[in-house]
Amino acid sequence: MNVPEATLDNVVDPARLAALAAYDILDTAPEQGFDDIVLLARNICETPVALVSLVAGDRQWFKARLGFPECGTDLNASVCAHALVEPDLLVIPDLSLDPRTRSNPLVTGGPRIRFYAGAPLRTPDGMVLGSLCVIDVEARPAGLTQRQAESLRALAGQVMAQLELRRALADHRRLLGQSEELIRAQAAMSGAKGDIEAILDALVTGAMQALPHAEGAVIEAREGEELVYRATKGVLVPHAGLRLPLDGSLAGACLLAGEPILVPDVLKDPRVKRDLVESLRLRSCILVPVRQAGRAVGVLKLQSSRRGAFTAMDLKLAEVLAGTVSAGLAEVAEAEARREAEIRLRRAQEAGGVGVFSIGLDGILHATPEFCRLYGLAPRDSYPSTAFEELIIPEDAHLISTAASRRSGKAPRDVEYRVRRPDTGELRWIARKGELEYDQAGKPVRFVGVARDITEQRADRDALAESERFKAVLLGLGDRLRDLTEVAEVTRVAAEVAGMALRASRAGFGRIDAVGEHLSIEPDWTAPGQASVAGQHRFADYGDFHQGLMRGEPLVVNDAAVDPRTAASMPALRTMDVAAFVDTPLRERGRTVALFFVHDRVPRTWTAQELEFLRAIADRVEVGVARLRAEERQRLLNHELSHRMKNLISMVQAVVAQTLRGANDVETVRGVLARRLVALGKAHDILLGGVAERAPLAAVVREGIGALEGASDRVHVAGPELEVGAKAALSLALMLHEMTTNAVKYGALSVANGRVELYWSISEGDGGPVLRLSWRERGGPPVEPPARKGFGTRLIERGLTGQVGGVLALDYLPDGVTCVVEAPLRNFQDEG
Repeated sequence: MNVPEATLDNVVDPARLAALAAYDILDTAPEQGFDDIVLLARNICETPVALVSLVAGDRQWFKARLGFPECGTDLNASVCAHALVEPDLLVIPDLSLDPRTRSNPLVTGGPRIRFYAGAPLRTPDGMVLGSLCVIDVEARPAGLTQRQAESLRALAGQVMAQLELRRALADHRRLLGQSEELIRAQAAMSGAKGDIEAILDALVTGAMQALPHAEGAVIEAREGEELVYRATKGVLVPHAGLRLPLDGSLAGACLLAGEPILVPDVLKDPRVKRDLVESLRLRSCILVPVRQAGRAVGVLKLQSSRRGAFTAMDLKLAEVLAGTVSAGLAEVAEAEARREAEIRLRRAQEAGGVGVFSIGLDGILHATPEFCRLYGLAPRDSYPSTAFEELIIPEDAHLISTAASRRSGKAPRDVEYRVRRPDTGELRWIARKGELEYDQAGKPVRFVGVARDITEQRADRDALAESERFKAVLLGLGDRLRDLTEVAEVTRVAAEVAGMALRASRAGFGRIDAVGEHLSIEPDWTAPGQASVAGQHRFADYGDFHQGLMRGEPLVVNDAAVDPRTAASMPALRTMDVAAFVDTPLRERGRTVALFFVHDRVPRTWTAQELEFLRAIADRVEVGVARLRAEERQRLLNHELSHRMKNLISMVQAVVAQTLRGANDVETVRGVLARRLVALGKAHDILLGGVAERAPLAAVVREGIGALEGASDRVHVAGPELEVGAKAALSLALMLHEMTTNAVKYGALSVANGRVELYWSISEGDGGPVLRLSWRERGGPPVEPPARKGFGTRLIERGLTGQVGGVLALDYLPDGVTCVVEAPLRNFQDEG
């Protein structure tokens, strides 16, 4: 900064700054009197620039200016600051040569001023506020003439005269304003009608307006041995509720003494609590007692962050303001009692969720805060009645009390309707009861009543009714399902019942294929105008939810367009007119085998009660389908047992007949026959251990070769997992038994290092998949073809191929017997 330290001390001198602030001149609009003075100064001194410059603590500001574009500068560019320490005119012929100003930015840069002459603006108390100065861009070694210097001093005196006149006018206006504020405060307190908070608020508001230089005001009310910040304004608003001890505080001293106090500087008053000075931004203040029935009940305090901000006149005015409170406080006790009663009533209304309203013929609705809250509007004393009426949904509009129905006396009295709250968007049920009030002529003049939110009660009531309806539907469904004999009938009836009960657009039942990728929907139920979706569907076409269903998790979609699992598949769902749906999986032996579904053409939020109902429907379908399938399996089992017995008897007859044919040795025949019957029995064990009509091929192979002790350890078996039908299983077991018996007696298994390789595989043929079984012996003795074909050979060549319609290649190669059987896979799996 280009201001010497001694000059800077003058700039920031608190007394000087207080004197400047007292004129309240900074940042005011231009005024003709000051503008005329700078015009005269410029003309007399023959300079391009003339200014009335006031030096504040951080800047200089120009009340009037000619020839200078800016209305002020910072102190770094101030030349006038140097005039503060001058006893008379400050004249600097060449600013670029004077050590005080040569580095001034207005000298070194634009507008490159060179000459300065300033007359100090000195108050009657000797405080210099600034200067009336003239400036030239050319140096003036001769400075001012004597006539110019005298004129500049005289004009500076005129500036001070203007400032004094201006302050006197301001003081006059302030006194008038204070009188008006006092009258307004008295009127406000009179209109408070005993409301102590309104009275105290009127007092502090009036005090702040009457004494605008006060930065904060408060009523410190006595509560026992403490003073509480009860009504606050200005900088003290954040401290509302602050508690101070009665003893040891400045306000306490005022209240206990019953005398007003003027404190020019709180830092010099021992009664002030030092720890609060900074947080309250307190430097000077005035305090006056507030009385009720002659007894001091509190203190009015006005404060400022400036030292010496208040005068004795301010203190007197504050006393007058505080004195006007006494009349208002006389009504406080009665008003407090009324207010307490109102508070208890309001709390009772809030606790009960009851709002009170009245509507006049002018259509203005007066409501309690709770009434406004019920409808989602901000609490206000009054609203146009239409503000509430417009919140009622169109479906319930006939229940509204309109201006016409109120005038005619036909306004609905006791109604329940739904409103859409503007603050949350919620749909809420409101129960409203109202009565018309009439004048002496019998004409309606007012509609009054109460309202309360009954959303939960309606929900409970509707849920109970829905629960009872669902129970009745489920009982009826049980009766209908009991006598049905076909699975398709069960699923169709259940779909119809579920769809109609849920007011859906479609419902149905679908079976899931073995790999869990496709759903075959049986004939479904549809609402009028909706198309059936019966047929096969691929899960992947409709969203990413397949895995959850396969784990047995219900799929609930409220809005398919926004649900992340289905949003990408909306085109496919739209073709079925589906916007919301529920899929309930049906499981069997730990696996999801089917699902029960419900569709809706519009988004909807499926309730817990609806989902529970669907689960109950699905359970009944599951039980019904399981019952019908169990009955069907029982019938099949009975038929199968009969069929098996016939086949078994025929097979035994054939085995016995062929074994006995040409046999001479009874013991040998007994052993062969026993082994063949054991192999036949083991094959039946495999079938009965499964599902009777089919068995795993690997199990059939193991039992066929395992009939002879120790054979299975030297036979290498490999092939894909698959199942074969009952007839193929029996014939294959007997064939493998014969092959293994021959290998043990004559072939590879007759020696220690011999082995058998038994493989099967599936390949594509012209008519579909073909199963190929291959038997190959290795490491046995040299092979010679048999001289004749016995029953075992004929069983190998004809038994299995006859059952599956295949071809067999049996070769007696020198290094080992090979046998290959090929037949369509479907023939191996035929259960007939």
